[in-house]
Amino acid sequence: MRHPVTLEWAEGVYEALASKDRQLARRLQRKVARWAETGAGDWRALRGEEGGSRLRDGKWRVLLFQAPSGIVYVVDVENRDRAYR
Repeated sequence: MRHPVTLEWAEGVYEALASKDRQLARRLQRKVARWAETGAGDWRALRGEEGGSRLRDGKWRVLLFQAPSGIVYVVDVENRDRAYR
């Protein structure tokens, strides 16, 4: 994936972040922004998910989806215990 990428936050992701600790939500937003700009971070494509990937921050996962248009959508933010269900 080439960086910088165009990033869109899917509906519901802001609500998911709002339910988290404020400091955690800001940290995750910064991680996503940094990854979108530079590609830095613990990013990995998901097996069996065409266009699916995740960005890891400790026990938290930011789930991403790259559309054929090239836009990367942030689709969920979840604890690793629940992220892949």
